[in-house]
Amino acid sequence: MKLLTAGMASLLALLLAEGILRLFAPQPPSWMSIYRRHPRLPFFSLQPDVSTTVDTGETHWVIETDSFGCRTTTSHPSPSRPADGPPPPLALWLGDSYTFGHGVDHDESFVGLLEEHCGGDYQFINSSVPNYGPTQYLQVLEDALRHATPAPNLVLVGTYLGNDFYDCEWSKDQPVVDGIIGNDQSLKSWIKRRSHLYRLASKAFHQWARKSHRPRSLIERMYQPAAWESGILHDSLSTYRQAFAEITSLCSERGLPLLVVVIPPRESIEREQLQGPGIHPDLPVDRALAILESLAIDTLDLRRSLLEHDTRDTFFRFDGHLTPMGHRLVAEQIQARLPSSVE
Repeated sequence: MKLLTAGMASLLALLLAEGILRLFAPQPPSWMSIYRRHPRLPFFSLQPDVSTTVDTGETHWVIETDSFGCRTTTSHPSPSRPADGPPPPLALWLGDSYTFGHGVDHDESFVGLLEEHCGGDYQFINSSVPNYGPTQYLQVLEDALRHATPAPNLVLVGTYLGNDFYDCEWSKDQPVVDGIIGNDQSLKSWIKRRSHLYRLASKAFHQWARKSHRPRSLIERMYQPAAWESGILHDSLSTYRQAFAEITSLCSERGLPLLVVVIPPRESIEREQLQGPGIHPDLPVDRALAILESLAIDTLDLRRSLLEHDTRDTFFRFDGHLTPMGHRLVAEQIQARLPSSVE
């Protein structure tokens, strides 16, 4: 009886705390419920015309998408362009959460910063979606070349080597329920989506945790040469090559300049975190560069720029994505490599 009474009291206390939070300190969600099934392709994409706030405790940011589901901003107008004369060339971005700008407002992301500084020379379209990989980059490009009006004049790809090899093999054909990928509609999922107490606890954990939540085993395997001799990483090499070979072919057929921006994982920059026999901090980046260079693709390796700065300033500690400072460094490097003119 005492146990039942204690349980009821605890439940009432939780319900009271939930009600107080909802009334006096409602918590924005700490995840993105902005996905949908792509209207033409066999995987998820972003919902169009979204405006929402995400607060993880470590990051607080706004997501806005345009009518096509591409990330944009309505907070600040685009740089003014001359009323007369042709429109600026269209630069299409392909990528995952790092190019999307996960964790920062669009204006703080490197694509947003490029818009600010090069908006008179280029019009940037950010078709990047978190959790995409090279196969999706290719399919999105094929879809854009088939359906987009006007067609792009320049193609830019951000390849993040912390997971792009794994993403070559992981399926993206997943269900989307209530805007959430893989939502199983269980009680646990319902609590995560509805409870403001859960949101508060989740944000506190993200804010104070000192290590990334990413599985260490997956991270460490990328830096061990033997892991690339068989299994998922071995298989991913051919998938990665095939995807970028087809991207290159599509661009070449249409005379489109192509630049691939190679984004290293934090562990390749924060080298003291990767110690031990047989560990090579540059291995995933070097694997990608070898493939890209064999395909004669113009590449921008960001390691040197990021190595000049403390990772505590350039990467979020728990989230693992680029901070506003990290995005500024990346934008500077990309701006220096953009073609001066394209047709």
